[in-house]
Amino acid sequence: MGWKQEVIAAAAMILLHASHANAQTSVTDKYPAPRCGQPHFEVLPQAEDAKPPDQANASLNDYAARQYNREVEAYDVCMRKYIAKANRDAQRIRTEANKEVQRITDNANASIATIRAQIRKATASVKKISNTPPDALAGK
Repeated sequence: MGWKQEVIAAAAMILLHASHANAQTSVTDKYPAPRCGQPHFEVLPQAEDAKPPDQANASLNDYAARQYNREVEAYDVCMRKYIAKANRDAQRIRTEANKEVQRITDNANASIATIRAQIRKATASVKKISNTPPDALAGK
């Protein structure tokens, strides 16, 4: 690797390290679990013997089944909201990360362009002083 490439690589590494050290993240290590109450299976009426239930037990069983269905519906709605929010959060984090990567890339490219311009000036200066062709300097 020529000295130009070494200078460019070193500068890029310094820029990337500095950008990484200064980067602020809003992402936590853990994402909260859903806080949706799961349906209670024990509210469902248990199978009894083969004789038909009396009216009171039938009404109680009907109430328990309706209660269970309400819990299932509430759980479904809650989980759908949780999943939608988690997807939005993931997309927001992805968008922020992509913007940060683009910012780092733009800064690195600008710095590399500046370094290359300085290398061209230094090469021209050396050529002027030593009468060495610029092509001969490129490989050193």
